[in-house]
Amino acid sequence: MKKILLLVCALTVLVSCSKDDEDVLYGGENANLVVLPAVYHEFKLLNTLTERDRAFSYKEGEFSYDGKSGVATFVSSDYYEAQAVQDGLRYTEFLFEFRQVNTPNGMTYQLTWDYPQPDKELWDDGILVTSVPMFTLKNTRTGVVKSYPYKETNLIYNEQGVAKFVSHDSHEINEIKSGLDNAGFQYEYREA
Repeated sequence: MKKILLLVCALTVLVSCSKDDEDVLYGGENANLVVLPAVYHEFKLLNTLTERDRAFSYKEGEFSYDGKSGVATFVSSDYYEAQAVQDGLRYTEFLFEFRQVNTPNGMTYQLTWDYPQPDKELWDDGILVTSVPMFTLKNTRTGVVKSYPYKETNLIYNEQGVAKFVSHDSHEINEIKSGLDNAGFQYEYREA
């Protein structure tokens, strides 16, 4: 009888050792896994300078992006969900606006932010949102990176490797000059 019991124990050990690389359920885990259809989408905020990011799940209609006006909007009737998105926008250093709107169905919370913003990325369901062209200054030696939105008429790059940026907005020019300085580029500035 002892031989049979010993044989059963040896077979049990052998079988359990051969299955170590398989997924195993432990303790109170439930083996009845149900795959639900994807009813949620995800958008992600990323600060490319600090590498801070936050991702959020949302239901259809809660998040939108208007490429013509360059405005992203998140709307929710759940205060905690809106607060989490607001905290994420702060954490990734996006500039945004928060509004509470009292509707017949209750309170609605709305967050809006302009996009693109320098050194920020917005991803929707794993796809980078780019409706406005961006140009990036990168010093490969130091790793300093600066990204800026531009209109196609503002930036000209020729085959000699010379880039020319033209703008009538002094704030925009100062931002570009600052980025060129920070990234260590040599440039020539002329006022027309």
